[in-house]
Amino acid sequence: MQKGAGKGFIGPIGDDLPSLIPLIFSLVIFFATFNQTLVIYRSTASRFELVLDALRISNALRGDKYINDFQEFKQLCNSVNPIGLFFKAGLVDLNEDYKPIDIYKFVNENEGIYRSGDNLFVCPAKLDEKITPDSLVMVNMLPVAYQDTEVASGLAVRPMLLVVVVWR
Repeated sequence: MQKGAGKGFIGPIGDDLPSLIPLIFSLVIFFATFNQTLVIYRSTASRFELVLDALRISNALRGDKYINDFQEFKQLCNSVNPIGLFFKAGLVDLNEDYKPIDIYKFVNENEGIYRSGDNLFVCPAKLDEKITPDSLVMVNMLPVAYQDTEVASGLAVRPMLLVVVVWR
């Protein structure tokens, strides 16, 4: 029999095994918590980045909050070129029978978007990408004034809502 080896002696690691189990367990908990924190941080950072992108697009489209005609709206739309995300913006008339906007129908079917003559106030005019239920979506609704020259009196200023939808 070896010196120091007696009853119950398993070996140098075997004797330390009861103290190693809590240490390994605590390391697993630490790294799992660290990983989960990193996942939440990345998700929050992605949403925050989408909010910033939506604000940039909204401010570019809003301009001075007064839209003179369809050509000015089209010009504002052409000035926005986001990279890596999709967006749709449109003017919605704020009249007496205003109803809440269904964002999915707004984006996918142009529902509720203001039309003046042949002009549909939507940006971009043609959009191939649709919103899906798992899309990360940000919506901004900003008040603007639209100078309508197609009324009987020749000039009217309409209160409108600029709706900007940004998604990934």
